[in-house]
Amino acid sequence: MVSPCLGLLKLNVDGSCIGDVGSVSAGRVIRNSNGIIFDASELNPKFYIIVLSSYSAYGKYTPQNRWIEEELPKVNRSETPWLIVLMHSPWYNSYTTHYMEGETMRVMYEPLFVKYKVDVVFAGHVHAYERSHRISNVAYNIVNGICIPVKNHSAPVYITIGDGGNIEGLATNMTEPQPACSSFREASFGHATFNIENRTHAYYGWHRNQDGYAVTADPMWFFNRYYHPDDDSTSAQHN
Repeated sequence: MVSPCLGLLKLNVDGSCIGDVGSVSAGRVIRNSNGIIFDASELNPKFYIIVLSSYSAYGKYTPQNRWIEEELPKVNRSETPWLIVLMHSPWYNSYTTHYMEGETMRVMYEPLFVKYKVDVVFAGHVHAYERSHRISNVAYNIVNGICIPVKNHSAPVYITIGDGGNIEGLATNMTEPQPACSSFREASFGHATFNIENRTHAYYGWHRNQDGYAVTADPMWFFNRYYHPDDDSTSAQHN
């Protein structure tokens, strides 16, 4: 099993619960002395899950880098439209806890996520909740100095869902003001569901646990990046 240390996230397809995405049955797996470090699993014809290791080597000539460069082109989006990535350390995080810890990995792999139109990235590590807009920060080079995330319809939505409960308590300190790339954030324990309705649409909802009722605190419809590459998912709220 692979555990990227997410909070409570349930993945549903066509009304059937696939299970807790915090533990994904391995498809093709590479192991080291510590066990599984990254894998890809096609659990259902409609979606493909890639799990990356934030704490294994990911530089240019490492096994993980070679693996993801070979793995992403294999995904036939006409047959398997939903492309989902799981990792431990978030790339976009506006809490002061673990701030910028995922930056070097983002620099390495974000261009691939944009090129292959990843739909959504789930991370943990920060014991709170946050959802980004569809953004990327891939324009930077040493000459132009462009280093601000911008909206990008080819980019994924980044969701930090490390809020499932822990002995350390919540991460409550946020950078202020809230950056433009951050759509919603809240320092609460919670859980989420990602319902893949069909090849083109998925309904996502995050619940804060203290609601006491089935009340979604952060809902949105996802438009699949392959079938709806120009639709902005983050503006399509569920009625």
